[in-house]
Amino acid sequence: MQYLQSRIVFEEPEPDNPFAARAAYCNGYDVYGEMLGRATWADMTYLLFRGEAPSPAQAAALDILAVALGNAGPRDPAVHAAMCAGVGGSVAAASLMAALAVGSGSLGGSREVVLAMEAWRDCKRDLDAWQRRWANPPREPVGVWLPAEHPVGFDPHGVSTATPVKQTLARLAALDEGSSCAWLLAQLVADGTSRRPSARDDRRGRGGAHRPRIRSCCRRDALLVAAFAGSGGPRPRAS
Repeated sequence: MQYLQSRIVFEEPEPDNPFAARAAYCNGYDVYGEMLGRATWADMTYLLFRGEAPSPAQAAALDILAVALGNAGPRDPAVHAAMCAGVGGSVAAASLMAALAVGSGSLGGSREVVLAMEAWRDCKRDLDAWQRRWANPPREPVGVWLPAEHPVGFDPHGVSTATPVKQTLARLAALDEGSSCAWLLAQLVADGTSRRPSARDDRRGRGGAHRPRIRSCCRRDALLVAAFAGSGGPRPRAS
């Protein structure tokens, strides 16, 4: 019998069919013999990406994000792109490609999430570091991506944080008071007079008359997701 193995998956073949698996293991866990019917989608996702089973708090956080991000709605740029393609008479496959193209970009897409995670990695919970990053954003390497046209993780059109973002952040922060999400929520409620950084502020090389706070206008799908992912998710509570 021929076994197939990678860093993540190990498969045992059926005795009478080498093209079918008799047992499949994900990072050491028997997917069909042990996990099926017991593990959740969040458990499996975390196991695939992190190589270990999540704590109850980490699994709960993934479930919260799955619900919050499950239906982006017609205001989302990727959904809007698909709608425009459909209205223009494009076939379903072309509409899907339009959504994927925008959804991978820097306007609420996966590219913005990556940039936000890099910002969390470099700035952590230092407001001065975030301020410096806004004033002088890192230069994008030569490639397919254009420079970001707005502060990464922030709504380019908003002047305050949308209600669904605050509701999602509150749920995530409640799982662990020492997490990055809890810190972000604290910044959100710290001062009701702060505003988001503007393009004019960027050109002037400073935050303007009022120092912009991280809490001012974050997006649900960039800074928020990066706050969870960059900290490894909520830590399990001590029993």
